[in-house]
Amino acid sequence: MYPYQSGYYTSPIAGQIWLHSSYEFRFAAVLDKLKWEWMRNDEIFAYRDINGLLRHSVPDFKVQHAGTGRVYYETKGWLNDKQSHKVTELQGCIPPIVLTEDLLVVYEQWAGCSNASVVHGTYEQLTMF
Repeated sequence: MYPYQSGYYTSPIAGQIWLHSSYEFRFAAVLDKLKWEWMRNDEIFAYRDINGLLRHSVPDFKVQHAGTGRVYYETKGWLNDKQSHKVTELQGCIPPIVLTEDLLVVYEQWAGCSNASVVHGTYEQLTMF
């Protein structure tokens, strides 16, 4: 439904950052629209995968909320068994919020973002809210 895209995104809050997917572009636009204090996450968290192997995860975004502290967001189009297991494992370390397609649409509606202008626009249009 939405094309995969990666590239630089310029945020008035987070500055110029590299994003890996259309989901990340869409959520970055939502964060800017909400004027939340956010950044590209660089913290690494260890967990055991579904086979018991030690793995590392770097959630996509880190948001600083007044009163509640940091919240980490991971954008996904869907959750498979491996991803669901990772979320369960990480809940002991961090409170990740996984943004599936359905939840991302809710955030966009809440922030008043238009899916079409974010996903199908040019890079310049992505930064012009």
